[in-house]
Amino acid sequence: MRSDRPFVALRWYEDWMLRFLAHSPRIRRIIVEQDAPASPQGLDVVPYLERLYRASGPSEERQG
Repeated sequence: MRSDRPFVALRWYEDWMLRFLAHSPRIRRIIVEQDAPASPQGLDVVPYLERLYRASGPSEERQG
């Protein structure tokens, strides 16, 4: 997948290094690959968000 936005923001020195290397006449292409950040605590995000969406709100809990 190609994206101009990284999964995780690059650190200032990583960004600087890539800009520095990009100005070299001997470098034709730079490819940066990032792994998607792991879900917090190994949590499967989609089912978790679906449960939150279907959960009762605070006002509904007071009535019951």
